[in-house]
Amino acid sequence: MISGPGHSDAQKRAAWEFTKFATSAEQQANWHTSTRYFPVNKGALDLPVDKAWVAKYPQFSTAVNVLHSEKPPTATAGCALGAMPQSRKASEDGLEKAILGQASPATAMGEAGKSMASVLQLYNSSVSAK
Repeated sequence: MISGPGHSDAQKRAAWEFTKFATSAEQQANWHTSTRYFPVNKGALDLPVDKAWVAKYPQFSTAVNVLHSEKPPTATAGCALGAMPQSRKASEDGLEKAILGQASPATAMGEAGKSMASVLQLYNSSVSAK
Protein backbone atom coordinates (compact mmCIF):
# COMPACT_ATOMS: atom_id res chain seq x y z
CA MET A 1 0.00 0.00 0.00
CA ILE A 2 1.63 3.22 -1.14
CA SER A 3 0.26 5.27 1.76
CA GLY A 4 1.75 2.87 4.30
CA PRO A 5 5.06 3.13 6.12
CA GLY A 6 8.25 3.14 4.10
CA HIS A 7 7.08 5.46 1.33
CA SER A 8 8.31 9.01 1.00
CA ASP A 9 5.94 11.96 0.71
CA ALA A 10 7.08 12.29 -2.92
CA GLN A 11 6.12 8.66 -3.63
CA LYS A 12 2.74 9.14 -1.97
CA ARG A 13 2.13 12.31 -3.96
CA ALA A 14 3.18 10.61 -7.21
CA ALA A 15 0.80 7.72 -6.52
CA TRP A 16 -2.05 10.16 -5.87
CA GLU A 17 -1.30 12.14 -9.04
CA PHE A 18 -1.19 8.93 -11.07
CA THR A 19 -4.51 7.78 -9.60
CA LYS A 20 -6.14 11.09 -10.50
CA PHE A 21 -4.69 10.87 -14.03
CA ALA A 22 -5.68 7.22 -14.61
CA THR A 23 -9.24 7.74 -13.39
CA SER A 24 -9.85 11.01 -15.25
CA ALA A 25 -12.72 11.05 -17.73
CA GLU A 26 -10.31 11.53 -20.63
CA GLN A 27 -8.13 8.55 -19.71
CA GLN A 28 -11.12 6.38 -18.95
CA ALA A 29 -12.65 7.20 -22.35
CA ASN A 30 -9.36 6.09 -23.90
CA TRP A 31 -9.40 2.94 -21.74
CA HIS A 32 -13.02 2.17 -22.69
CA THR A 33 -12.56 2.66 -26.41
CA SER A 34 -9.19 0.89 -26.55
CA THR A 35 -9.82 -2.12 -24.33
CA ARG A 36 -13.63 -2.54 -24.50
CA TYR A 37 -13.73 -2.61 -20.68
CA PHE A 38 -16.19 -0.25 -19.06
CA PRO A 39 -14.82 2.99 -17.61
CA VAL A 40 -14.62 3.63 -13.87
CA ASN A 41 -15.37 7.32 -14.43
CA LYS A 42 -18.93 7.90 -15.66
CA GLY A 43 -17.81 11.19 -17.21
CA ALA A 44 -15.93 9.21 -19.85
CA LEU A 45 -19.24 8.16 -21.37
CA ASP A 46 -20.12 11.81 -22.04
CA LEU A 47 -16.98 12.66 -24.00
CA PRO A 48 -17.25 12.95 -27.80
CA VAL A 49 -14.63 10.25 -28.45
CA ASP A 50 -16.55 7.75 -26.34
CA LYS A 51 -19.96 8.73 -27.73
CA ALA A 52 -18.64 8.28 -31.29
CA TRP A 53 -17.14 4.91 -30.43
CA VAL A 54 -20.36 3.66 -28.78
CA ALA A 55 -22.36 4.91 -31.78
CA LYS A 56 -20.11 2.84 -34.04
CA TYR A 57 -20.07 -0.21 -31.72
CA PRO A 58 -23.29 -0.13 -29.68
CA GLN A 59 -22.82 -3.70 -28.47
CA PHE A 60 -20.08 -2.50 -26.13
CA SER A 61 -22.52 -0.36 -24.17
CA THR A 62 -24.32 -3.48 -22.89
CA ALA A 63 -22.06 -4.02 -19.88
CA VAL A 64 -22.26 -0.35 -18.91
CA ASN A 65 -26.05 -0.34 -19.23
CA VAL A 66 -26.39 -3.50 -17.14
CA LEU A 67 -24.13 -2.14 -14.40
CA HIS A 68 -26.08 1.12 -14.25
CA SER A 69 -29.46 -0.62 -14.10
CA GLU A 70 -28.72 -3.29 -11.49
CA LYS A 71 -28.68 -2.93 -7.72
CA PRO A 72 -25.68 -4.64 -6.12
CA PRO A 73 -26.74 -8.08 -4.84
CA THR A 74 -26.63 -8.86 -1.14
CA ALA A 75 -24.10 -11.62 -1.80
CA THR A 76 -21.47 -9.10 -2.93
CA ALA A 77 -22.34 -6.28 -0.54
CA GLY A 78 -19.81 -7.42 2.03
CA CYS A 79 -20.29 -7.07 5.76
CA ALA A 80 -23.89 -6.21 6.62
CA LEU A 81 -23.56 -5.99 10.39
CA GLY A 82 -24.49 -2.90 12.31
CA ALA A 83 -24.07 0.30 10.39
CA MET A 84 -21.62 -1.15 7.88
CA PRO A 85 -23.75 -0.55 4.75
CA GLN A 86 -24.20 3.13 5.63
CA SER A 87 -20.54 3.44 6.59
CA ARG A 88 -19.42 1.88 3.31
CA LYS A 89 -21.67 4.27 1.34
CA ALA A 90 -20.34 7.31 3.25
CA SER A 91 -16.76 6.13 2.58
CA GLU A 92 -17.45 5.59 -1.12
CA ASP A 93 -19.04 9.04 -1.41
CA GLY A 94 -16.06 10.63 0.37
CA LEU A 95 -13.53 8.84 -1.82
CA GLU A 96 -15.40 9.82 -4.96
CA LYS A 97 -15.44 13.50 -3.93
CA ALA A 98 -11.70 13.34 -3.24
CA ILE A 99 -10.83 11.55 -6.48
CA LEU A 100 -12.97 13.89 -8.56
CA GLY A 101 -11.35 16.89 -6.88
CA GLN A 102 -14.64 18.11 -5.42
CA ALA A 103 -13.02 18.32 -1.98
CA SER A 104 -9.63 17.65 -0.49
CA PRO A 105 -9.20 14.06 0.74
CA ALA A 106 -9.17 15.24 4.36
CA THR A 107 -12.32 17.32 3.93
CA ALA A 108 -14.17 14.66 1.92
CA MET A 109 -13.44 11.88 4.37
CA GLY A 110 -14.03 14.17 7.37
CA GLU A 111 -17.50 14.95 6.02
CA ALA A 112 -18.10 11.24 5.43
CA GLY A 113 -17.17 10.52 9.04
CA LYS A 114 -19.40 13.28 10.38
CA SER A 115 -22.33 12.00 8.31
CA MET A 116 -22.06 8.70 10.20
CA ALA A 117 -22.25 10.14 13.73
CA SER A 118 -26.01 9.83 14.21
CA VAL A 119 -26.15 6.44 12.45
CA LEU A 120 -23.43 5.04 14.70
CA GLN A 121 -24.98 6.56 17.81
CA LEU A 122 -28.31 4.91 16.99
CA TYR A 123 -26.67 1.57 16.28
CA ASN A 124 -24.49 1.69 19.40
CA SER A 125 -27.48 2.51 21.59
CA SER A 126 -29.40 -0.44 20.14
CA VAL A 127 -26.69 -2.97 21.03
CA SER A 128 -25.14 -1.61 24.21
CA ALA A 129 -25.96 -3.18 27.56
CA LYS A 130 -28.55 -1.22 29.45
